[in-house]
Amino acid sequence: MNSKSSITPSLSLSICTATPSPAYGALLPREVLATPTGNGLEITVQDAEQQLLAYVRLDLDPASIAASTGQSVARMSPVAWLADVRRVPGALGERAQSLALYAALQQARLENRQQLGVTAVDDATPLSRMLALSPIAGLPAIDVPGRGGFRHHAQRIDVALARSFADAQSALDPIAPAFLAAEVDALLRRYFERMWQTRWFRAVEAGTLTRAQYVYTLSNMHQFVRYTTRILARCVAASDDSQLRLHFLRHLQGEINHEVIIERDLAVLGEDVPYVVEQMAANLPTRQFMAAQESAIGFHRDPILLMAAPLAAEGISGHLDQRFMDALHANVVRWGVAEPERVTRFYSSHIDYDGGDDGHWEGTMAMLATHLPDEPALARFLSMLRVTTDAMLRCYDSWIDELPL
Repeated sequence: MNSKSSITPSLSLSICTATPSPAYGALLPREVLATPTGNGLEITVQDAEQQLLAYVRLDLDPASIAASTGQSVARMSPVAWLADVRRVPGALGERAQSLALYAALQQARLENRQQLGVTAVDDATPLSRMLALSPIAGLPAIDVPGRGGFRHHAQRIDVALARSFADAQSALDPIAPAFLAAEVDALLRRYFERMWQTRWFRAVEAGTLTRAQYVYTLSNMHQFVRYTTRILARCVAASDDSQLRLHFLRHLQGEINHEVIIERDLAVLGEDVPYVVEQMAANLPTRQFMAAQESAIGFHRDPILLMAAPLAAEGISGHLDQRFMDALHANVVRWGVAEPERVTRFYSSHIDYDGGDDGHWEGTMAMLATHLPDEPALARFLSMLRVTTDAMLRCYDSWIDELPL
């Protein structure tokens, strides 16, 4: 991993895989005792002249964390460890350190870590106060000649994220909204990698998708696709911002009668379309996805929160290509269908609707980049996005697993 981005108008941030030769230059350790790193990352903050202001090393390897703390590897699996924290003196160094810590904690959240550990000075320090660190019970203090006493401390990742963001934010040099939205993009990239490994997509690629499983897929999709325009209309009504309203109006116009495409695919296959439209109930994972999107706008009345649903659903079709359609058609031909294009129009059409630079998925991502202003908003959105993506992953597995015959 090696990335560089602007975290504020005046400061840049780099994230790379930790190496045996740390990139902290002449920065000295202050409040943290450096520990050996396993599978970790280095985060640095530089000014406009590329002067290094702060350095953080984050350990994500449960084995090395366990070795540092004397705990079991299993117990350390939900933990991320601050293996080193350094900065230049003064207020600029303190702010750069908070920015580096916030970026490191974002990486921990992406890895689904829930708790942060650090070996810090056994006393109240600016770092311990900022993160509200608490000593880990049952672990002894460490005496370092020339530096004094240190102790293992811990804090919840979500609390540390909120506190480091608040400490780093500045009205004169704010954290870039695009930097915050980049975490959404990173989570979605991991989601798509997992999606292509679901049993449904593997069945399509292997040529083992059955007709019954495909019909079950379309039938369950119909249960939420038919509500899309009504849900988007609620988003239009709940959007005070004119650009946000325009986004949802355009999205709504592009979704009209998409459930009819599913109905036509099913009709060509000779399926009982009236049953799917009027009587069928969604299976459990499909219902869980529906409940998430309906609560986002029906209960919370939050059109931004609702975007977690189309990112999970439309993001899939927005990332499909002709190779997928060829594989799907090969499965359909194996069932004895002479014209596979006539029963796969929902998937083929949504590659165009949802994909490309002007598709629904890119439009939603662009809107998010200007409507996630701070960590609390980002945390709420990511929480909902984890719900919708998890539900959709289980949908694609269930549409295979529940019909094995």
